[in-house]
Amino acid sequence: MAEIEGYQQVVDGARQILAAQQPTAFAELEAPTVALGSVCTVHNGFAFKSEDYVEEPDGLRIIRISNVQRGQIVDDRPKFYAKTRSDEFARYAINENDLLMSLTGNVGRVGAMPKTLLPALLNQRVARLAPDIEQIDPRFLFHVLNDNGFEAAASANATGAAQQNLSTRWLESYEIPLPPLPEQRRIVAELDAEAAEVAAVRALIPRTEAKIQRVLARVWGTAS
Repeated sequence: MAEIEGYQQVVDGARQILAAQQPTAFAELEAPTVALGSVCTVHNGFAFKSEDYVEEPDGLRIIRISNVQRGQIVDDRPKFYAKTRSDEFARYAINENDLLMSLTGNVGRVGAMPKTLLPALLNQRVARLAPDIEQIDPRFLFHVLNDNGFEAAASANATGAAQQNLSTRWLESYEIPLPPLPEQRRIVAELDAEAAEVAAVRALIPRTEAKIQRVLARVWGTAS
């Protein structure tokens, strides 16, 4: 049917656009490099006990490794501590837009903490990166650490056979490009705009596939 063929062309075109996307090559950026630890403080998490978890959806969300995915923090099987313990664990509190990184398993995944998941606390083997905003734009650092080159370097420098573990000492010594702040912000504006366009294209695929299924259901008489 022409209607289905038209929808399928949209899906195929969207997939071609996504396949053609090239990651930003920060390694080719002409800028001086600095150790990450010189522009960012790395904080470790705490070994929160599962037996102390509570059934309080408005409690202190414990951000675990499984919540840290590439480019985002996901609310996967949330666990909570009582909100009354916020002062006790204040040093592990997470703020909006903090950069969080997985240090065990699939190491080097980095996401920015959204406001919707606060208040939250940092679990063990998750690092919180606090950029010095006088030197580096947090969004620039987010993009640098979501570059394929960083993830590959993190994996190559992790230890452990059955399960990889990344050292915060190595992380602090990792060299990143550091152009002037105005240049950082220009790069961030371009990358954020590109990311928004990619997200719109990616969202187009399931919406269009659903239209195809509705047409098929109508044709075969199975529509409710």
